[in-house]
Amino acid sequence: MAVFHGKLLDAFFIRPFYKMMLGKPIELEDMESVDSEYHKSLLWIRENDPTELDLTFCVDEDTFGCTNQRELKPNGAQIPVTNENKIEYMKLVIEWRFVSRIQDQMNSFLEGFNEVIPLSLLKIFDENELELLMCGIQNIDGKLLMLPRYIKHRCSRLLSSAFKN
Repeated sequence: MAVFHGKLLDAFFIRPFYKMMLGKPIELEDMESVDSEYHKSLLWIRENDPTELDLTFCVDEDTFGCTNQRELKPNGAQIPVTNENKIEYMKLVIEWRFVSRIQDQMNSFLEGFNEVIPLSLLKIFDENELELLMCGIQNIDGKLLMLPRYIKHRCSRLLSSAFKN
């Protein structure tokens, strides 16, 4: 409702959230601002041979203090991550990390949002513009706050000098 009434939200979502609202794929670069250590780990895998890490197509998932293994694909616990399949592994980790764990909640959010503002209207924006539309600018440079006063002062001086001549 805040967006509908032109009110800015005093909360910010992570960038992948806005991409999900727009139906855009989440990429490795999106993880950097959310979890820099996880991002570095995936970068290392991309740039090196991960065979020595003994990874499989599973991730550890913490749910209310209990750690469980989640297979990223059928029979994932039996599939080692190699140099040949590391890109697939990375895509599945990113999908698990940002999409599959919250899919039900995201669908509910989008359903409610769509009742107020049709999602098709958002397609003209990219994720940066959508964040700005919904939340405004988080940090405002103090110099920007002085701009209206400067413009008014400058215009009044120009007008007064124009009428003197």
